[in-house]
Amino acid sequence: MSGTTESHKIFEEHFEGWGFSSWEIREILFDYIEFVRVSEFKPLKAWLEEHHSTTTEV
Repeated sequence: MSGTTESHKIFEEHFEGWGFSSWEIREILFDYIEFVRVSEFKPLKAWLEEHHSTTTEV
C-alpha cells in the first residue's frame, strides 16, 4: 500500500493550512480517481495543481 501512503502524503502537503475537512479531501480524491478512469493518468500532484488550486486570479 505504498501508493496509498504516497497519495496521502501528497494530499497532506498540498492541503496543509487550507482548512479542508476530511470529507472535502475525500471528494477531491474521488474526483481524481474518476478523472484517471475516464481520461488519462496524470500524477496526483499535477492534477491537484490543475483542478484544485486555491490561488485566485485578480
